[in-house]
Amino acid sequence: MSDFNATTGQASQLANILATPQGNALQVSAQFFLDDILPPLDTRVDVDALIQRNPPVPRRIGSLITTEGRLWGFPKNPSKSKRLEKAAYKNLDYIAASIALEGSKKGLKRVVEFTTNATGDARMGKRQARSFPDAYFLACKEGTSGIVEWPKVAVCGEYRKNASPEDEREDHHFLVHFFLSIMFAESHQLGWDPTMKSLSDGRIEIVVQPENDGEELYRTIDLLSDIGSADLIGRGTRVWKAVKMVNGEEFGEPVALKDSWVDYSRQREGAIHERIRESILATAQAELFTRHFLTVECYGDVLVLDEQDRTRPPQDHSLLSSPELALTSIHTSEYHQVHHRIVFKEVGLPLSKVTSLLEVFNTLNDVVDGLRCLHECGWVHRDISTGNVVIVDGVAKITDLEYATSDDETTKAGQTGTIFFRPVEVDGPSYMFLPPPKLPPTYPIDRKALVARWAASYDDPSLPPPALRKRSPRQEEPNAPQVSKYKDLVFKYNPLHDLESVWWMAVYFVFNREVDIDDDGVDTEIRRMESQRQFARELFYQAIPRLRVMASEAFFGSHLDCLHPSIAPIGEILEDARIELVAGYRRAEEDIQTIGRNAANGLHAEFKQQFLIIANQLRMNDLPLRRFNERTFPRMIPAVDAVIAARDL
Repeated sequence: MSDFNATTGQASQLANILATPQGNALQVSAQFFLDDILPPLDTRVDVDALIQRNPPVPRRIGSLITTEGRLWGFPKNPSKSKRLEKAAYKNLDYIAASIALEGSKKGLKRVVEFTTNATGDARMGKRQARSFPDAYFLACKEGTSGIVEWPKVAVCGEYRKNASPEDEREDHHFLVHFFLSIMFAESHQLGWDPTMKSLSDGRIEIVVQPENDGEELYRTIDLLSDIGSADLIGRGTRVWKAVKMVNGEEFGEPVALKDSWVDYSRQREGAIHERIRESILATAQAELFTRHFLTVECYGDVLVLDEQDRTRPPQDHSLLSSPELALTSIHTSEYHQVHHRIVFKEVGLPLSKVTSLLEVFNTLNDVVDGLRCLHECGWVHRDISTGNVVIVDGVAKITDLEYATSDDETTKAGQTGTIFFRPVEVDGPSYMFLPPPKLPPTYPIDRKALVARWAASYDDPSLPPPALRKRSPRQEEPNAPQVSKYKDLVFKYNPLHDLESVWWMAVYFVFNREVDIDDDGVDTEIRRMESQRQFARELFYQAIPRLRVMASEAFFGSHLDCLHPSIAPIGEILEDARIELVAGYRRAEEDIQTIGRNAANGLHAEFKQQFLIIANQLRMNDLPLRRFNERTFPRMIPAVDAVIAARDL
């Protein structure tokens, strides 16, 4: 009965990526799902023995498996049923009850019960009071009202009748194993976090466990960000404004508490922050670092029953990542993640929520200062984006240092970074601006004489063939194998890449926003905005146009006419900044072995000058921005904002 498709959260490895209404999902083999994703079975349970006993179905006549070898209530495969999905699968409720009863007889405690959604609107993407998936495992705690609420839903399921030939098999072992594993798992294995406690006023108490330093308790004040946390693939990041609790009382100023799943093998963000701070404090950049980076209060991995709360590492390393993952995920993950929390002393407004173009470029100016501080001390950030910059008391601060590396680290650069702002070289990853190879000298050939001699030879076969031009001594030498000087070259992220991400951020706000001016009714203005919107879609959805922006001398500049006249001069300044950036790449890659912390020397000042020119223009007449108006473009495909909003970029 493999027509049932359960969604259970984090997966370790993947074979294929499937598009779903809730985002991309991982498709793995049934055996991999049992071994690496589901909670492990209790040792008191024997799946094969249960199937052999063939227990009765509660409140119905018959046993779990019929004499025809099929599951009770399914005389034929659901894919051949003419009924709707929920009706075709309704009997799974009775099958689950039969399996649950057998587990209870072994002394197991059932945490959740399986049920088909009989009344709610099956829209998993809309978490509303009467909007639930086709089926779900619901908490069966004592004293509950019996009302279905999202906090009580542990695992969601979706029914699909369009089965593949492989799905048309009767695999009773898989289904029995699946139900036993979910229904008798521990609460924390199903996603309920014992280190978080919901309060009656809707606030949450969260425990942060610094390494070797006891526990700290925080109480949330407001949710700052959770957009994208429900994605089927991702880090599940949530950020709260919170306050520290001491002896049951709120203590101190509000802080920002970030809860996410990070790569298990990577050093934690707090530790990287400390390393950077130590390397900078002894330099002239110490004040700049304090000004443009957050202050860490505490951090630590989440411990559940004194063990790290983490995904189980994959056992089957033959399953390879799909290449499409690079196009759909924000980070290239190691697929082995650990639950982690970090607390910052400052609470800021993400740059992604700013609507004043003047404030945007003032902020980008600060970001360049912060990066200069980082780069001069031998570090690169590797994930500069609108979601990783916050504004605190009018000053930009750079966040999310999890992927930052120093220039003495030998780690090969992967596809880190938020995809909309990722440098085009990093997409490869490969160097794009290497000097052209030196070609061997050429020798002139008298083509007319050569053709005449060949023609004469053809007309009179008795004539000897035309003599070939004598090769030079260098040409007569045996051809030695040509080994490229770039053969063993390892691509590394460098300061130019951070600055390119800043440039893409500026382009995002200029091209992927519309100026908040009431001239939508003019036909020419509508056509212009359609062109702008289409170009924004190409820039932030498609790899080839992004590549052309950096590789072509004229591509970006030729599209500036799609901008509103009031903002077009800013586009021209960004084109100048792009030209300077490409020139910086070419200079740096003339000698690829020497690329390091000085790769962007002089470019920080150039970017600041360009952004300052823009800001000075905007001080005289600031331009408020808004997302593209869907009512203005009823015929258009939704803009890139839909994805960016969904992922809190």
